[in-house]
Amino acid sequence: MSNSTRLLIALVTVLAAAPAMAAEQAPLRIAAVDLATLMEQSPFAVEVSERLRSEFGPRQQELTAMQQELQAMDTRLNTQGEFMSETDRVALERELARQGRQFQLRTTEYQEDANRRNGEEVQRLQNIIVQAVRDYAEAQGFDLVLADGIVYHAARIDITQGVMELIRERYRARGAAPAGG
Repeated sequence: MSNSTRLLIALVTVLAAAPAMAAEQAPLRIAAVDLATLMEQSPFAVEVSERLRSEFGPRQQELTAMQQELQAMDTRLNTQGEFMSETDRVALERELARQGRQFQLRTTEYQEDANRRNGEEVQRLQNIIVQAVRDYAEAQGFDLVLADGIVYHAARIDITQGVMELIRERYRARGAAPAGG
């Protein structure tokens, strides 16, 4: 037999067996999940938001007070500067510039720290949510779960609420566990 004949026989055999193999396999189960909803509305997300607010709230208040003080100094300079002695006016201008630089430095430090901490918490939250999606999908027998980049999906394949309930159960079950863990 030639190689062409052998190849043709092998191809016909595979094609003839394909429907039988496909009938034996369970249908593919596909689901979709809205990660943005889970990231924004899960109890872990609310906790993270509150934790960051309490962690950075005092510094934000300090920056607001500094800004108000700078504005008051600037107003004083603009309204009373022409009536001040040259020495007092120059001293106020220098103090305003010095405090303005300090304000800028503290603002930059605050933003860098807040961004770093926010990134850490978002990563932690993403890990919790992705694990919940995986666990839910396995428990429900899904073969594929799609998330970002979906243009359309039917509501019947959306598992977002099921995953959200699993996340809520885990949040309640952790009880007095440390917030960072």
